[in-house]
Amino acid sequence: MGLQSTAKRKPRRAYGEGSLTQRKDGLWVGRIELEPVTGPDSKPRRRRLEKASKSQRVVLEWMAKTKGDIAKTGRAADPSITFAAWTEQWLERQSHRVRPSTVNGYRTVTATWIVPVIGHKRLVKITPADVRAVVDRMREAGKAARTMHKAHTLLGGILQTAVRDGVLTDNPQRRVEAPKTSSGTRGALTKEQATAIITSAAAAGETRAIAALLTGMRRSELLGLTWEAVNLPAGEITVAWQLRDITYRHGCGTKTGDGWPCGHRKGMHCPGGKTTMPDGLDARHLTGVWWLLPPKTGKTRTVPIDAALGAVLRRHLADTADQPNPHGLVWHRTDGSPVLTIEDANIWRRIVVAAGLPETVTPHWARHTVATLLMERKVDTKVVGEILGHARIETTRGTYQHVSSELARAGMAALGELVAG
Repeated sequence: MGLQSTAKRKPRRAYGEGSLTQRKDGLWVGRIELEPVTGPDSKPRRRRLEKASKSQRVVLEWMAKTKGDIAKTGRAADPSITFAAWTEQWLERQSHRVRPSTVNGYRTVTATWIVPVIGHKRLVKITPADVRAVVDRMREAGKAARTMHKAHTLLGGILQTAVRDGVLTDNPQRRVEAPKTSSGTRGALTKEQATAIITSAAAAGETRAIAALLTGMRRSELLGLTWEAVNLPAGEITVAWQLRDITYRHGCGTKTGDGWPCGHRKGMHCPGGKTTMPDGLDARHLTGVWWLLPPKTGKTRTVPIDAALGAVLRRHLADTADQPNPHGLVWHRTDGSPVLTIEDANIWRRIVVAAGLPETVTPHWARHTVATLLMERKVDTKVVGEILGHARIETTRGTYQHVSSELARAGMAALGELVAG
């Protein structure tokens, strides 16, 4: 019978505990075992983080930080993922949470200003200096302070999500002061200019431009307005939809060097194409990529129709009565399909130029003009916000007034009188 060893076997170190050794070449090596993961073959696979350095202090500091990350978040910061890769994951998650137009805006900003500057860096290596580098690049390109502020905020949101997920333990954007912005003033038309545009629009038979100046509705809301939301006898418009084009993703597999498996370049033509619609969003499909989505705030609102606008809408209804209108849109092409945003922009530009005003006068000037004229008539700020569909607006009176109130109707009537002269 052989001799039994009296030496006790060392207990296995717990996951996350770590070990420190010195190799024969003098380098200090720190290792931290992580919880195993299950591989494709259903077998557990070991995971380990490792750092080597000539300095024992450097390795010990790394081990202390890594173990602190695990204790704080339940996982170690991923040392390999790049900012660009993480941003793509973040954008994919946002596509299930926010509107397609919002995600497209995020993609534009990240692809144009953020990823080109720091996308190659590992996420765990992003520093406040990198955040400042993004803003500096935009400043060098002459971007407006408000645009830089938006990019700074977006970058902070991307990094903060990494903190919440335990990928990072700190958000370096929070240690960088945001670019200062001024409140500024958006363009507004004078009474004479508004009258000139309405006269020009009437001569061209473009009633949508008139409605923009007499309701303050957004362009997308006017293009998505349906007749079922227009109550001419009651003198009310219910703003329940806005027209939006939705991006479609391929559902046919993975893109290769030869393109997509379905053979189509765009996702909307893919037999298995899927919309990038967020979960739970109420929507109505019209045709192609065009959908009706809820207004920007997500809430419906009521806009009073003054006598002048009522007459314009009744005349427009009669003039288009013999045209096909499968979607029930107030403004549509002669074949009944939606009016595209670019088409509306060109129409507005022609009207503005014919009125003797510069092309820089955009449709948004109509919204700001409505707000300005109403507030000049002493209409309650809260009521103005309700008419325009603002998510938040400074309240100058404590009492909430719904837009169906006499005060709101009087304000809209006064606006019509001002513009009509």
